[in-house]
Amino acid sequence: MGNFISLVGIRAQRGEAATFAALVRALQDRTVLAMEHQDYQYDEVMADIGAEPDDDRFPLTTVFISLVEAPADQAAALRAPAHRDLGCEVKFDLMGYLRRAGEMVALDLHTRQGLLSPERLEALAASFLDHLRAGLKEN
Repeated sequence: MGNFISLVGIRAQRGEAATFAALVRALQDRTVLAMEHQDYQYDEVMADIGAEPDDDRFPLTTVFISLVEAPADQAAALRAPAHRDLGCEVKFDLMGYLRRAGEMVALDLHTRQGLLSPERLEALAASFLDHLRAGLKEN
C-alpha cells in the first residue's frame, strides 16, 4: 500500500473469498496486519528472501491500485479514462487509480514498456469496475 512511500504489499487472489463482503473483510484484516509491519522495508524483504534487485522493476509488487477521492463537482471529468503506456518511467507492471467523485467512479490503468495495449487496459478497467459494482450491490 502507499504510493511509492513505505510500500507495503498485500497479497490477494481472485476467488479466495466466497462473497465480495468476505473479500473486503479479508483485505481490511490484511491491511491492518501489513501496516503493523510497515517498518520491515521492501529492500529488507528482498534480501531476506534472496530475491535479486532489479533496477528496472519491483519483482514482488508488480500491480497496485490506489483510491483517489475528488470533489463531487469533478464527476464529469471522470468520464474519460486515461489508460496509457508509461514506458520505463515506472517500476510497476500495472498501476491503477480508482478515481471517485460523488457517485461517479472511473479506473485509470497505466502499464509499462508495452506490456498491455490500450484496448486491453480498457477491457481490464471495465471488468474490474463491473466486479466492483456487482460486489457493492451484494451488500
